This record gives sequence, C-alpha cells and structure tokens, in this order.
Amino acid sequence: MTVSAETIKQYATGALADPLNPNKQGITPTAVAYKGNQDGYTAERAALHQRIVDEHLAGKKPTPEKQFISVGGGMSVGMTYVKRLLEREKLIDPDSFVTISPVSMAAVPEFKERDHYQHAEKSPLMVDEYYHVVGKIVDAALKRGLSIAFVEMGDHKNEMIRAVTKARDAGYATAMFGLTLSENDYFMASNAWQDHYGRLADHFRGMTAMRNFTLNWPSYADEFDDAVLLETKYGGEEYGYGLIQATPLFISARKAGEGHVERILAPDKYAEFLKHQYLPVDAKNPDEARRNYPSSISVNSTPDCSGAFNHAATDLSQAVRKLMSGTEFQDKFAAESKTILENRRKRMEERNAPQPIRA
Repeated sequence: MTVSAETIKQYATGALADPLNPNKQGITPTAVAYKGNQDGYTAERAALHQRIVDEHLAGKKPTPEKQFISVGGGMSVGMTYVKRLLEREKLIDPDSFVTISPVSMAAVPEFKERDHYQHAEKSPLMVDEYYHVVGKIVDAALKRGLSIAFVEMGDHKNEMIRAVTKARDAGYATAMFGLTLSENDYFMASNAWQDHYGRLADHFRGMTAMRNFTLNWPSYADEFDDAVLLETKYGGEEYGYGLIQATPLFISARKAGEGHVERILAPDKYAEFLKHQYLPVDAKNPDEARRNYPSSISVNSTPDCSGAFNHAATDLSQAVRKLMSGTEFQDKFAAESKTILENRRKRMEERNAPQPIRA
C-alpha cells in the first residue's frame, strides 16, 4: 500500500486518524482474530503460514557448517545495512541461508497494507503472529540442517534466546551483530523514514525497543558463541539520511573450555550505550530521551586479550574475527553504505517529485 506524503503528514500530526493504525489501544491481535484449531490458527491462516515457511526454505542447501547469525538492535539502527555487508563478505550466503526478517511477513495482508509503518510486524496487532511464524521457520530450517540469518530487533529477549538455544542445541555455530546508535541519530533516522520514505515514526516503540535491547544485551553476549556490538551513525540530508559509519564497541567469544572472553573496545561509547536502559518510552526528542540518565556509568577497560580471540572454535568464529580486525570493518561498512545511499537518494527523488496534475 502506498500512502501519499501529505497523508503521512496528516497522520503524524493527528489531523487525520489512520484506520489501519496497528498500534492503537484495544486493537484485536491477528493471533486472536484468526484463532483456530490448526496450530492455533484457522485453516486458511495456518495454510498461509505454511506457504511462508515453504517459500523461505525453497532452494536452500545446507552449508558446510550449520550457522545461526543474528543482526539486531532496535528500530532504525541499520540492520539492513549490516545484513547486506555480511552477505557481501560471505558470512551470510543468500542462496544457502534461510533469512528471517520483517519482510518475512510480507504475504500477510495486515502487514502488506501497513507498509507505511516502521516494523508493523512488531506492533500489538501482529507481534504474536509474527513470532509464531518465526518459530515455524526456525524449526523447519533446523530440521533440514539449514543455516539461518535472523534479522530481528532483539527487543523480545525470550524469543531471541529461544531461537538461538534451539540452534545451539542442534549443533549450530552462533553469532550476533548487535547494533546501537545515539539518541540524536535515532530521532534523525526515524523522522527521516517518516518525512522522506513514507514510514510513520513510532517513538514509543522505538524507545521501548532500544531500551529493551540494551537490557537484553548481556544475555545475548552470553548466549551466542560470538557477539559484536556496533555503534552506527547516520549522515544528514546530503547522505540521504543513511548510515555512514559503524564503530565496534564490544566483542565477546566463547573459548573452548574457558567460557566467554569479553573485550570492551570503546569504554566511553559503551557506557553511553548502557545508559539506554534508562530511556523513557514517552520521549519525543533526544533531550527527553536523556532525562533519566545517570550522570555517568562506570565501565572498566578490559585488558588487551586479543590473543584469546585467535583460537576460533568454528568457521563462523574465524569469519567474525577476521571481519572485525583492525579498521577493516569500518572501511567495508562505508563502501556498502555508498551503494545503499544511492538507492535511497533515488527513492527520495521519486517520492518528492511533483506529481502530474490529472484532468
């Protein structure tokens, strides 16, 4: 569904009520509306879920090492950028990996007609059905021994832990690329999605997702074999409001027989990330977002344990550590951003172009 820029503006200011708003209070979730006796849903809805699963697995072949890679971190953090970089660097092979992402719900009518919302799949209307479908895809992929890429905000800890635990128990190598960004960058990016790309900003869910991911991060760093936390940074209008930088803040790795080894790469920035656990969910701008922050959070610098990261237990671990070595990641991220930014500029030009007057 395409909604005009003028209508988006009216929805955002409250001048017009959106009848398709998936976040409105008292909305009936699709999991309730389609409740039935086939896997908890009506026969028609269960058949739709199965088609989605089949389409995700179609043509996929097992990789030499079974892998579960997650990219997450909240709303507007740049998950698509990092996923595409991982594909280009061959950590994720689109031809082999089963990729689960927000667009996994594209065939669901309630999602399709609400593409003017940011992450409608995580709205009160659809979140239960979304995780039901995610679980079915994960189970089907694990049953066939297929590698999985899970592009997911990571704000629902139990769902993420459930998925990675299943993968680990099935003998998969696991890794997470967690993403964070400053309050200024979040609001700039989210508002840009609304003003230039026709996706309504939902700062309540945006703040909630950022806060929850921060609270969940220690568990993710512990549950995944390898975990990397990156701070992403957006450019302004001249960059199409796209990501231009990604700075590694933290890395952890599971060393055989010795548990996890963790290293904080940027203590000051990592401390700023930890403040996000105090985000007020009703914040409408960066200053409001910071109003409950403590004056400081103590983060101890970790010793240079880089040698411990050389003992990679899996192919995936070796690939993660190679990618994160030195400044190589930042350079590659910048190169990938250029490609995405060009596409964004074209979309902006098309959206903002004067519309022909119809007789």
